[in-house]
Amino acid sequence: MEASVAGGAAAIDLCYLAEGRFNAFWELFLNPWDFAAGWVIAEEAGGVLGRVEGGPLQLSSGTVTGANSPAMKEVLHELIS
Repeated sequence: MEASVAGGAAAIDLCYLAEGRFNAFWELFLNPWDFAAGWVIAEEAGGVLGRVEGGPLQLSSGTVTGANSPAMKEVLHELIS
């Protein structure tokens, strides 16, 4: 698996996740306006998003994790735990 380092806005990074450029994404602190648009796009494309510490993603400040498949989300959770 090739690693990519995100360098832009979280919403753009989540769009890259939706597009398949990234397999996974995580950020330790985001405000809702940082990720809300990307969240919608990633989920509509089949992405799976949640909180780094576990649980569903909510429209509130905090951690964000995402993957472009349920299996990749499991791998991501193991890597950051």
